[in-house]
Amino acid sequence: MRYTGVMCNARQCCTSAFIAVLALTSPALTAPSAAQECILGLDNGAFEPSDHTRVIQAAMDNLLPLLGQIGIREHILEGTAPESENILRALLELRSVPDDVKDVARRVLLCVPVLDAGSNPEIQRLRNSAAVVEALRRLRSATDLDLNELVDALQAIADGRNIDDKTKAALISTIEIASDGSESIYSTEHDYYQALTAAEDTPNEAEASARNHVRDILADDLSHALVGALTGCIIAITSGCAAGAASGAAIGALGGSLQPVVRKGLSLLRGEL
Repeated sequence: MRYTGVMCNARQCCTSAFIAVLALTSPALTAPSAAQECILGLDNGAFEPSDHTRVIQAAMDNLLPLLGQIGIREHILEGTAPESENILRALLELRSVPDDVKDVARRVLLCVPVLDAGSNPEIQRLRNSAAVVEALRRLRSATDLDLNELVDALQAIADGRNIDDKTKAALISTIEIASDGSESIYSTEHDYYQALTAAEDTPNEAEASARNHVRDILADDLSHALVGALTGCIIAITSGCAAGAASGAAIGALGGSLQPVVRKGLSLLRGEL
């Protein structure tokens, strides 16, 4: 399945296209107001796996105007990438991003401080548990992309005999992030990955390179999703563990993958891919 967005299909077109797409940016939109409140797992603070997928999809499909809105000169020269929150704010400025995606981005910006502030001994204990350590090891050490095998490995850990309910809820929420994006943001056929690999000499080399790019983003996504889900489960007292884990996973995954998505785009413009 292929996806049509504001992408280029060869390295040569990217720099010139970048200038043209600056016209797609719009005046600043309203950021979340101080009067709004994020109750993780409820109302403004409730997120689903599809929310994460749609925001990453928008970043990939609008890569060039997004880079233009961020202001890339400093990042290209220094080899850095903007913070995830700044990327979300830049998405809010683009006319080409659907309103429902912008709504998710605004709500995530509202809830990030809530999730970041959620640190207590129980969260640290769960993060250091054998199940979580093993799950993170699997995610970070994968040398080849097989999403189904990765999901099966996480499910096996979640089904372990000594797993506690909170860690299981976090693992399930992480698996749902992977499953929801399997045919879009984690597909090597997405135009984003096709653009990153357009300069490869052969189709086999392009496919191998695309798999590596997907693996990088998937590993960042799911590692951060798991930590976010654990935190959300613990701090979402009002909505409960399951809703908090689902919302924490979506927020955490966005924090994990927005930077790599943009960083790879910057590498493309620098001619490093």
